[in-house]
Amino acid sequence: MKKIVVFIMILGLTNLFALSKERNVTKSIDEIEILVNDLLNEQVAQKETEKEFESEKTVKAKYYIQMFAYAKSKPEKLIEKIRERGYNVVISKALRNEKKVRLVLVGPYKNGTLAKRELKILRDIEKDAFIYKIK
Repeated sequence: MKKIVVFIMILGLTNLFALSKERNVTKSIDEIEILVNDLLNEQVAQKETEKEFESEKTVKAKYYIQMFAYAKSKPEKLIEKIRERGYNVVISKALRNEKKVRLVLVGPYKNGTLAKRELKILRDIEKDAFIYKIK
């Protein structure tokens, strides 16, 4: 009974009836409790997926150095080489030519001047590295 009260408080009575009609659920307590459990499980699963995606893709600072991008296999040796030199590596999701890729970024840097200074050093590892500015 407590689950039903909590559910009604969270979603509101209107949403409960709309959801029960949508899923063809009768108004018995047992069936509403099953509906509540199903919906709560769906919400938890969705939040976990969102957190996983956000933790991988969110880049908050303005300046990074993009070392390279990859679509399939993760270039562990190159990433490890960068980390061995003491740099913070961030893997970020992106779309390039309508394909999902992962960007290997170094940073963050507070401003472009600091990023440019490090770019000169990091080009020893990857000659095509460049400054990646977040807008």
